[in-house]
Amino acid sequence: QEYQSLKRPESIQKTSHKLTLLFDLDETLAHCTEEDKVLEGREDFELLIRPKAVQVLKALQEKFEIGLFTSSRKEYAEKVLKVLDPEHTLFSIRLFRESCIEISGVWVKDLRILGENTNRTFLVDNNLYCAALNPQNHIPILSFTGDEQDRELDSLLVYLGWLGRQSGPLQANAHYFGHDLLAKYIHSVKSLPQVMLARILELSTKNFSK
Repeated sequence: QEYQSLKRPESIQKTSHKLTLLFDLDETLAHCTEEDKVLEGREDFELLIRPKAVQVLKALQEKFEIGLFTSSRKEYAEKVLKVLDPEHTLFSIRLFRESCIEISGVWVKDLRILGENTNRTFLVDNNLYCAALNPQNHIPILSFTGDEQDRELDSLLVYLGWLGRQSGPLQANAHYFGHDLLAKYIHSVKSLPQVMLARILELSTKNFSK
């Protein structure tokens, strides 16, 4: 499937000039090991919502445009969303598998489908390959598989508070996660570990309150 064949979904209604955050669903906001049961319409499937997911999403709405971008099938994702967002108040944008690009059997999320300036759009996703076409826009998060003590979203909230105050958020995000180094040193693999370590040490004392 070529990018040129993708059409901007009519469901997208950008309502402000805020930075846009697109959240993945499975293993980022929720965890379900029985997708077949969900698609069969059964009620006995186990669905786990990441701790504080709803509270964090609501808090982020004050400063960000919040959307969903999942590679899951729409019929499955909508059943999960009935639990996570039953009143349709968390996400102003909802994108499903049909908005992804399949590359060598992998579903990739190309942010250009939004038709907006991708410099102000970010993808929060536990899978790096999903952001393969927009790596600098990727905000990685550890996979959620049901741990009730998981506090990843607390850390994410702090980071995003800092990111939202940056004059160049895309460059700041790429610098923080080393996306810029990957692009620069991808053809010099031997040098990459050293420069990545230096970057980690540089950022280890980052004060997100400033």
